[in-house]
Amino acid sequence: MYSLDNQIDPYTAEDFNAEAEAQHFFKSYGEADIAKKLNEMTTIQQSIEVVLRQKVRANYGMFLLANDEIQQVDEEMLDLKHLVTNTQKLMDVSKLSPPSDEVPMQILTFQLSTHFVGCTR
Repeated sequence: MYSLDNQIDPYTAEDFNAEAEAQHFFKSYGEADIAKKLNEMTTIQQSIEVVLRQKVRANYGMFLLANDEIQQVDEEMLDLKHLVTNTQKLMDVSKLSPPSDEVPMQILTFQLSTHFVGCTR
């Protein structure tokens, strides 16, 4: 759909040396040929910009979906962190005041509820 491979292949080869190519070109060609080559390279640059814009537009929807999924995972991780923290607090409370027949359940429930502040689920 939007490929410039045939136009940019000479410039992307592994053995391409921009400095050596420029020195050779400016030594070998006249002003008119240089101007023509610069125009050709400008056209290639503009074509590359067009292709990149097309690719960004084509993938923008996918980017938005990925962004939404990342935000959802972030929220789930935050919820998980709260659950782990609150579980640790519950374990700490249970170590400090083990339930017995002498401790009314309402007091223990109140102690536990004060440690679960911030739990979202």
